[in-house]
Amino acid sequence: MKGMTCGACVATIESYVPNAVEGVISISVGLLAERAEVVYDKRTTSPKEIAAAIEDVGFQAELLLEAHLPTPLTFSFIITILFFY
Repeated sequence: MKGMTCGACVATIESYVPNAVEGVISISVGLLAERAEVVYDKRTTSPKEIAAAIEDVGFQAELLLEAHLPTPLTFSFIITILFFY
C-alpha cells in the first residue's frame, strides 16, 4: 500500500476479502507496514486465491511468510500489498 495516506483502502481490503474468499477467517491490514496478516482454512482456499481477491480491488499482493497455527487446518500468512493509482 505504498503511498497511501488513509485507512479507506485498509477498510476496503478488510471488508472485501473475507466476503469474497470462502475460508478466510480473518485479515488484518497494516497501512504503515504495507502488509496484511491473513488467517485462513487451507481446506477451502489458498494464499494465491486470497492474493487474487486483493488484486481484484486494485492492489498487488505478494506472499512473504506462511506459518502453521495451533488448529491443524488453519494457516496464517503475511503479504505485502502495494497500491497502484
